[in-house]
Amino acid sequence: MYTTEQLEQMRNQLIRDVDKNSLVDLSSVSIDQEQSSEVKMLSFLEQIQNPYFFKCDETIVEVAFNDNGLQFGDLLQNYFENLKKS
Repeated sequence: MYTTEQLEQMRNQLIRDVDKNSLVDLSSVSIDQEQSSEVKMLSFLEQIQNPYFFKCDETIVEVAFNDNGLQFGDLLQNYFENLKKS
């Protein structure tokens, strides 16, 4: 699992400094919908490696959050709960 410092370093990276070849493609991430929200979040973080930068095909995706918005864990939980409903 990541330390707070490691997550902070990832969050503060600039997109121009990210090595595209080191990023995980989102399509390669597989989540077991039968698991608890906590297990699904941990699995996602382990597989994606950098929750702030990843690829969708050849496109680099940068994830940013509003300081006054939901916490990252809450957003992931909402995402996986909505997937299960679909």
